[in-house]
Amino acid sequence: MFKPELRNILRVAVYDIHIRRAVPAKTVTTVAVNLAKKMLDDNAARLVNALLRQIEDFKIEKV
Repeated sequence: MFKPELRNILRVAVYDIHIRRAVPAKTVTTVAVNLAKKMLDDNAARLVNALLRQIEDFKIEKV
């Protein structure tokens, strides 16, 4: 199970990447990774980076 802080970082980042789109996805990923490093540890930051890099390329179809 992920820590609540990690889940919230990922939740907000995915929202910013796919819904809000006010900032480039790469920037959102960088900010989320830096936040994970500060709040959690390097392993969490690596996980955030890996997940968000995959999510950046994922296309959501409009319903």
